[in-house]
Amino acid sequence: MRHYCTYFDHKFIPRGLALLASMRRHGGPFRLYVLCLDDLCYDALVRQKLPDVVPIALPALEAYDRDLSTARARRSLIEYYFTLTPAFPLYLLAAYPDIDIITYLDSDLYFFGNPEAVFEELGGGSVAIIGHRFTEEGKFRERYGVFNVGWVSWRRDESGLACLEWYRERCLEWCFDDADGVRFADQKYLDEWPERFPRVRAIAHKGCNLAPWNVENYKYSLRNDHLHVDDDPLVFYHFHGFKKFAEPVWENTVIDSYRTTTRPMQTDIILERIYKPYSDAMAEAIALFDTFGIKATPPMELRHTGAPPSALATNPWRWYLDWTRSGSAETPAPRIDPKPARFSEPAPRPQTDGQLLAGPGVNTLLPSLITPVADEDLVEIDANDVFEH
Repeated sequence: MRHYCTYFDHKFIPRGLALLASMRRHGGPFRLYVLCLDDLCYDALVRQKLPDVVPIALPALEAYDRDLSTARARRSLIEYYFTLTPAFPLYLLAAYPDIDIITYLDSDLYFFGNPEAVFEELGGGSVAIIGHRFTEEGKFRERYGVFNVGWVSWRRDESGLACLEWYRERCLEWCFDDADGVRFADQKYLDEWPERFPRVRAIAHKGCNLAPWNVENYKYSLRNDHLHVDDDPLVFYHFHGFKKFAEPVWENTVIDSYRTTTRPMQTDIILERIYKPYSDAMAEAIALFDTFGIKATPPMELRHTGAPPSALATNPWRWYLDWTRSGSAETPAPRIDPKPARFSEPAPRPQTDGQLLAGPGVNTLLPSLITPVADEDLVEIDANDVFEH
């Protein structure tokens, strides 16, 4: 049994459903813990009783790790969600003693092959991370991180837990949507892990975390009707920036915005074997989402709003994030240098003997620190807070 976690709000449920369908198709037994970033998401997933999915309410995590409330007061919504990335796996390891390895996934991933390829390469290691694998010409983007947070695994051992607790402490100290040279959101902290912690494995499999920022690195071929990335079979793709699911054309892939070379690309096979299957999967996921009874605009129908020139001049990327989450007017997006994605999802409400799990902060994973908390002590969240990737 493999254990995965992710987080999202109700508007990102279709992406989560597509991810889930691909995991069922290509993986063995697993459990996907979803941290639900709003009540609509949590209530919907609880009602659906999806096999393999454990929904967890955000207030449950906030009640367990009370330091999160302090961080939330000082950060934008998206920065607060980034802060949750290490806190959620720690919570799950405390809540579920049967978890040996917990793997965080961004919810805009989609599997084309068996994820066991990553675990085979991890072997007896404690932590698995995957690089962005920028082109030589694109390495200037490493200011946002050599590694990507799309897939991160931690084993429940001394090194894995030390890494995860250190990660949580750093994100509580500083987790902002800004690259200051040594930090960026929750992502650039990963650069330190190979030197700081033993048994950290940087996964080399080229078919794992293929993405718009590295797709131009490779040659593609079909072998036994399965797409190969150079000589490695495609395992999963990171669909960062792809929102017009009904139109899987090259212009909507955002690949060109990341290109740093003029090398010819195999656009036909990339569209036909990567983007079209995901587009079809998203159509099915959106159709299923429509049966949930949630009156919300799915990501494929987002509208846009403009921003004052001063906002664009002072922080174009922060304005771009606000633009992608907005819902009025028709101002086109700014032309800015894209950077690697840092976006994710939510999780369910773990229970022990019918009680919510809570704690004074996550400083250790000893079960003795897990204590019940009354419903009236839970941190309230605004159901209108939505998470848009």
